Amino acid sequence: MSKTKNPSENPIRDTLLSLANSANSPRDLMSAVRKAHPDAKKKEVIRAAFAAMIELSDRQPFTAKQLQDFAISNRGSEAE
Repeated sequence: MSKTKNPSENPIRDTLLSLANSANSPRDLMSAVRKAHPDAKKKEVIRAAFAAMIELSDRQPFTAKQLQDFAISNRGSEAE
């Protein structure tokens, strides 16, 4: 993934936002994001989740909470 200065131009973030409400668990969400972005590193996915969570915290708190749970549950795991 190329680094962009504008976080709203992040395709991984866009995928996370579209799938966050439909995924049942953080594992399901990671699987769906990996299918859509097979070359994305886990670190990129987690960073996109945190960025989306911060962006949504005021407007969509439920979705922001789901993204927070996803990012935190995947942040410490070693598998990439």
